[in-house]
Amino acid sequence: MTENQKLNTDLKTLAILNHKQWNHWLEYQNSCSVYLENGDLILPSNKIERWRRQIKTAYYNLSEQEKNSDREIASKWIKDIRNILFFSQPVKQMISYLKKPENLELVAQLEHEDWSRWTEYILDHGVAQEDGSLLLNGYFVEELEECLKAEYEELDNEYKTLFVESAKVWVNKVLEETQEKTV
Repeated sequence: MTENQKLNTDLKTLAILNHKQWNHWLEYQNSCSVYLENGDLILPSNKIERWRRQIKTAYYNLSEQEKNSDREIASKWIKDIRNILFFSQPVKQMISYLKKPENLELVAQLEHEDWSRWTEYILDHGVAQEDGSLLLNGYFVEELEECLKAEYEELDNEYKTLFVESAKVWVNKVLEETQEKTV
């Protein structure tokens, strides 16, 4: 297997983990929402306001409670990767670095940035209501629910690409971080 093939395999593995995390978030988001008879979904105004604020806030400026939420998800991610065999040098280097307890904050920061991108993607598909809530069209809701039910391999290429791009962001950010620390 070439180094490029190894990297693509590893990025796909990371994308699968990203999909798993995103499913967890989507289940929570849906549990806070109201389904309408026509299939549309209303996201409540208090959640929209909070999520928009969190999207605009850098990880280090979040409240301690919000950081703890990101740390919990980061810890789960680290636990998930512990027993996965990776092949490419860049990903092996990233995983080795992120497994260290002292790097939990970086994983939490990456998780927050990832969450922000996905949440913004969803919110951008909604229509603001007078009361501050957000209406998601039933077709889009159905598409999201299909993603929620699907295994990674069953996803549309658009979603697969989004998850792989997210994995690339993680790898590049960590490699930048490790190069800064070794210089």
